Amino acid sequence: MKMPHSWQNHALAYASVGSGLIGASLSAAGGVSNRPIAQADPSMKIGTKLAGCTALALGLAHAVMVVAAPRVGGSPGQAPEPADTPDHIKLFLADPELGIAGRITATDGAVIYFQTRPTIDPETGAPSAVGVRIVDAEARTLVTTGGSSAGDVAIPVKEAMASATLLGELSAGLAEFDLHPALSVQKAALADAVGRSAARSPFDYPLVLEPSQVKAAAGDTGALVDFYLAASAGIELARGEAGMLKARFGDGLGYESAQFFRADEENEDGEPGRIDVYSRVLDRAGRNLGAEFGGDWVPEGWDDVLAAQAVDNRIHDGIASDMGAAAMALNALALGAKSSYGVAFSSELELASMQRLARALAENLLPQRDEGVVAAGEVVAKATGRYRTAIQVHKKWLVWPTEHSATRVYQHLFTTATSSTYSVTATINFCNHGTCAGGSGMSQKCSYTGPRMGSYRLPQSRFVPAGQTGAGTRHTCSSNYGVAGVNNHNCHDDSYVQVRAIRGLSYTHDGGRCKDWDFWATAPGCS
Repeated sequence: MKMPHSWQNHALAYASVGSGLIGASLSAAGGVSNRPIAQADPSMKIGTKLAGCTALALGLAHAVMVVAAPRVGGSPGQAPEPADTPDHIKLFLADPELGIAGRITATDGAVIYFQTRPTIDPETGAPSAVGVRIVDAEARTLVTTGGSSAGDVAIPVKEAMASATLLGELSAGLAEFDLHPALSVQKAALADAVGRSAARSPFDYPLVLEPSQVKAAAGDTGALVDFYLAASAGIELARGEAGMLKARFGDGLGYESAQFFRADEENEDGEPGRIDVYSRVLDRAGRNLGAEFGGDWVPEGWDDVLAAQAVDNRIHDGIASDMGAAAMALNALALGAKSSYGVAFSSELELASMQRLARALAENLLPQRDEGVVAAGEVVAKATGRYRTAIQVHKKWLVWPTEHSATRVYQHLFTTATSSTYSVTATINFCNHGTCAGGSGMSQKCSYTGPRMGSYRLPQSRFVPAGQTGAGTRHTCSSNYGVAGVNNHNCHDDSYVQVRAIRGLSYTHDGGRCKDWDFWATAPGCS
């Protein structure tokens, strides 16, 4: 089925408001091509674990035709007429599973950012509640649901009143949003929170509201199937050398993923043979937005992920637009994988990596505020740079008293050298030969946030000497891997070295924790 030209150039994101259209575009133009993903057939299937909804999985499994090209706005199959998108409203994300995120801007430059985040019932896989968060340009909380306002910074009266005006405009605009029917739950939750907050005094900020409750049957399976088949229609894919999956999401956004079988390395259960997945998402300038390293290898050409190059000219809206578009495309890939040439050869581990990256990207679409910032009107401590690196250690029990550990690294970019507001520009998961942060059974043990600097801190990559197998480089520990970690290294040794790298402390790739005679059974701390 040939798509209209306008769909070929805009795979995502239209939401009509009055006579205009809002949204960010996700072009289907791309340089990596075999055939579009949305060529569904009767054998198409997907695990309910990824779909999050049995009915949705069954619907996708029996979809046999390509529906209208993907879009945020309008009823299924309805194409919008070409129009300029108004500058005052922009959507970064609109996905039934991931939520809605965007911003609205006033003519005088005032701006507020909004996001909905669905809570999925682990028993049924259905949405049980939708949380909403709304912040101003300084990332000060205006509205939050299901949380607390403790520690939030007070907002000056003039700025609070400007935000209140924008909340009123957003409330009116939401009533006109012609969103895809699959987004009805997310739209209703956002409209409910915005409507309640718009009716309150700006002197009440930050507002803490009860989250919108969602009935499990609220979502329509047919609409979800239509949405996700359509959302994948413009993605172009190819399996390259050594099985590397390469995708183009449009507007220069790219994705790469590779699966490596390590016959001589053990899995988490101590059994020989393990599959490591490496994946990354690139923005339109070729910079990392999100990456996962399954083990110690660095795929060929990926050294730039660990190069920690600082870039000054990035702004929040551009970062969030890229992250949101990539998150939606990855989620559609994971959910509709078996309809696609290329992705059809993915293991469950590779599909799970796609969805973890999608969720990580969707979590970082609002500007954030430095923790511990003093109240408005007081002097902000002098900063030394715009770049900061943070790390979390995640863990899960294996067989007591042993654990598996992995880390997640965040790169922060502050608006200015003295600003308290920052954007998350990229995340990196170091899975350390097992389950990644955000994977099944994993929970956060601790975190560390580094100082503001002139660059980022990341574990260094090391060249693989001639005669050794691999893609050319390794990171963190360069010694052999083994679950026992005796005279080699295990996952906890990797995590330990990664924490030290982010803290700016010394470490060795081939000695110390990477090649000692101690068996470290539990996840390291962050201090």
